[in-house]
Amino acid sequence: MGHFDKVNGSLSYNMKTPNKTQMNFVIDTDSINTSWAPRDKHLKTDDFFNVVKYPTMTFKSTKVVFINPQQAKVTGNFTLLGKTKPLTLDVTLKKIGNSPMTKEPVIGFRATGNIDRVAYGMTTFAQGITTNVPIQIDGELIEKKAK
Repeated sequence: MGHFDKVNGSLSYNMKTPNKTQMNFVIDTDSINTSWAPRDKHLKTDDFFNVVKYPTMTFKSTKVVFINPQQAKVTGNFTLLGKTKPLTLDVTLKKIGNSPMTKEPVIGFRATGNIDRVAYGMTTFAQGITTNVPIQIDGELIEKKAK
């Protein structure tokens, strides 16, 4: 298990046209954190994330289909190691309320999916460890204020 410490994203949503929602994420691959420094160092090499050549991986939505007001299937293009392939994420809105810190409205969400790392060229130890990698993105959406 691990996570990335540096993730930026945006979501454009209009209640009148929810299926035109746009969701984009940029993940800093050098921010991999598995709580074991030697493993993190190896994951940053060209055996895995090759952070020098590919400092980010991205997801850009192309289609959003709401199942109900709290759940959607978000299909988009996921880019890892310079290869872009379609990926569908299951997105669930967890909570809508005011942040206890800022008192501003926020929407908590979770997006989940799976990728086959070999399809992106990450083949090191493909025979010894799983190539199916679950993805989980937890976040809060905060309204962008007009300047």
